[in-house]
Amino acid sequence: MKAVIDGVGVEQRRLPRCKKRGPHIHRNGEQSLSQLRQWGLHLCLGRIDVRSWVISRTRLRPGSLRTIRVLISLCACTRKIKKINEINEIKTTAEYFRRGLMLGLHSVTDVMPWLDRILTTEATPDIALIEASLSGSQGTLAVADWLAQTQGAFDNRIVAGRLLGAMGALLQRKPAQSQKVTGWLYQMAMDDEVPDEAAGAAMWYFDDALGLAVNGVYGSAEELCDELRVFLNRYVHGTE
Repeated sequence: MKAVIDGVGVEQRRLPRCKKRGPHIHRNGEQSLSQLRQWGLHLCLGRIDVRSWVISRTRLRPGSLRTIRVLISLCACTRKIKKINEINEIKTTAEYFRRGLMLGLHSVTDVMPWLDRILTTEATPDIALIEASLSGSQGTLAVADWLAQTQGAFDNRIVAGRLLGAMGALLQRKPAQSQKVTGWLYQMAMDDEVPDEAAGAAMWYFDDALGLAVNGVYGSAEELCDELRVFLNRYVHGTE
C-alpha cells in the first residue's frame, strides 16, 4: 500500500501491535521516547543532518512512514529541549543578578541592560522579568524579588561561579575592594553558595586571614590580596 507525503510516494504498512504501548524500542526499529530525547539533546549540541543521522543509527529505511514518524518526533523533542535550555539560561542569569543585588556586588543599573535585551529579543518574555524592569525605580529589593520569580531551573554552582568571576573582574578594576570581596565570599560560604568544594574552603579562609593581616595580627595583607586575585581569576570567564 502506498501513501503520498509532500508529493513523494512512500511505503505504508500496518504497524504490528505491541503488548504495551509507550516508550519502548520496537523490534522492527521503532525508537523509544527516551532515545528520541537523547538524540534531540545531541542534535542541540551540534549541527547534524537529522535524516541521515537517524537512518545511520537505526534499521529504518529512507522514505518509510516509520522513518518519517521518528524524524517528526525527534524534531519536536529537539525544539522542546532548546526552549527549555533557553528558559533555564535566562533563569540562571536572573538568579546571578538577584544574588549579586542582595550581596551588594551589583546595582539596579547593572541589571537593567540585560533585562532590556531579554525583553526586546524574546517573543514572549517572562512576566516576572517585565515587572523587574518596571520596578527599577522602587529599589534593589523590588527588582530582586521579581527576579526570584522568574520561571526555569538553575544550577547553584554555576551561579556561584559566575558571582566569583564578577568579584574577580571587580578586583582587576578596583584592587582596594579586597576586604569587601572577602566579606561577600564569607556570606556565600555561610549560605552554601559555592562553585565547588575546594572553593568553599578558600571562601571561608580569605575573610578571616585578611582580617588578621590588616589588623597586624598575622600574615601579609598584600600577599593575601594577591592570592585572592589568583583564586577569583579562575572564575572570571564565567561572568555575565
